[in-house]
Amino acid sequence: MAKSFDPPQSSLNKARVHRYSRCWRITRPDGTNFDFTDHPNSLKVRTGETAVGSALEGVTPSYVTFNPSDGLDASAAEFSDGLVSNDFEVQGIVSSGKITEEDLRGGRFDNSEVTEYLVDWRYPWNGYFEKNTYLVLNLAFSNRGWRADLVSKVKSQEKKVGLHWTRNCRHILGDSGCGVNLGSNNQSGNAITTGTLSISAVAGDNRSWFKVSSLSSGYANNDFNYGFVEFKNASSKLKDLKLEILDYVASTRQVILCLPTPFDMNDGLTDTVVLVQGCDKRRTICTSKYNNFVKFGGFPYIPGDDKVRIVPDAPE
Repeated sequence: MAKSFDPPQSSLNKARVHRYSRCWRITRPDGTNFDFTDHPNSLKVRTGETAVGSALEGVTPSYVTFNPSDGLDASAAEFSDGLVSNDFEVQGIVSSGKITEEDLRGGRFDNSEVTEYLVDWRYPWNGYFEKNTYLVLNLAFSNRGWRADLVSKVKSQEKKVGLHWTRNCRHILGDSGCGVNLGSNNQSGNAITTGTLSISAVAGDNRSWFKVSSLSSGYANNDFNYGFVEFKNASSKLKDLKLEILDYVASTRQVILCLPTPFDMNDGLTDTVVLVQGCDKRRTICTSKYNNFVKFGGFPYIPGDDKVRIVPDAPE
């Protein structure tokens, strides 16, 4: 369906010369917004209207100021009619005041929403000509630059048909399918979710691990494997981050994080954390650690490839 324009936009759209610029609003899952444009100057764009009082009082235009980006560049996007996912790529430079290395390493931009506006940079207050919304599918960075693959929100509406049946459990520890209460104790009597604990300083290379000296000695090796740690200190750059735990060493109270791009943990050494135990989705752990085999979401007796390759014995 063709987009309808108000009178100021219609007059601009009929012009033979167009001065298009693209503007992007990145909305992280925590609600923080970042506004960029590929134009060298800031653009104050009318992005919508806000109702004022009763219907007779009308509406007030709402504006967003988009600032020049640090080397932000987007690939060409091809648009199709119907429910077709329109994808493209955006890349830029890591900036200390905007998209920071700490936030990228911490995964704060994962699953962000990106709203793109096409505007006339000479008359941005007249509104936008096109508006598209995308989701950040893949995010990577290196050499002080970052790259994001954006997919249309139609992608998120694609319904998965059928279930994936495996020997390991398909549930996530603590969800409705699993049924384990994360606020309870495991079979050893240890709390599945710890209280708030302080991180201890470590020596040497500590880009992906730290120590929690105050943690109870009742926890065994691997108890927190596949669980997560949540950072709590409001003054830390790591606040509210939830990171997966790769390994736990009981003898040293050492927590090793699963980080594709490890960052300097010294920033969080004055932090407080909460640890949550994990599950490797095997039947033995489900039974011995959580006594939850009745809700085990796997099928341990599914025949393997060895059964498929069996050759019948020759008749005697």
